[in-house]
Amino acid sequence: MNQLVLNKAFMSKTGCLKLQYNEQTKSIYLHAGKKNGDDSWSWMKTKISDDEAAEILNVLKGKTDKISFFHKFNNVSKRTWVNKDDKGLLWVRIEDFRKQLTTGEQTVFEILLERAIVASNQV
Repeated sequence: MNQLVLNKAFMSKTGCLKLQYNEQTKSIYLHAGKKNGDDSWSWMKTKISDDEAAEILNVLKGKTDKISFFHKFNNVSKRTWVNKDDKGLLWVRIEDFRKQLTTGEQTVFEILLERAIVASNQV
């Protein structure tokens, strides 16, 4: 049973970043999507730990410039990068799928990521 209690998409014309939290499995997921030429979407999904989510928060809060981590999820190896550009905008990249977040989206992403970390550690 899929019990998503957090499911937020940050959309643009050609890219998307989704943050999901599954209450049943206590799992945090990031999905990066890109629009194909035929208007369909391709997606790359990765599961992240609470520590990795906290590292993303450190980038958002300016405590570190960038982070990257490597995962094997569903028997597929994936690398995730998170950094801020010269304008202070956050970029999240999973393999060759990437999405830039506006300052407003960054605030929402930060709040929801904090909530996912707390929820994943409740007994």
